[in-house]
Amino acid sequence: MDYLADGRRQTMVISAPGGEPFEVTGRADDSAYTWVYVSPINDCPAKDGRKTVRLRITGAEYAQMLRDKRNCPY
Repeated sequence: MDYLADGRRQTMVISAPGGEPFEVTGRADDSAYTWVYVSPINDCPAKDGRKTVRLRITGAEYAQMLRDKRNCPY
């Protein structure tokens, strides 16, 4: 996985047990996820109104946001 952290591009290898390649076989229902991080592109505030770079919401909140066709949960 390639990612950007603290302004630097980095790489992390994610492997399955026994050194096997990591695989994703399907997608869970949005409400089944414990946490979802909303893209900072949408500039969504936290529930209390404060500005945050990385908004973390529950899967249930994310599912409702999608059903309501909103870019932000609150």
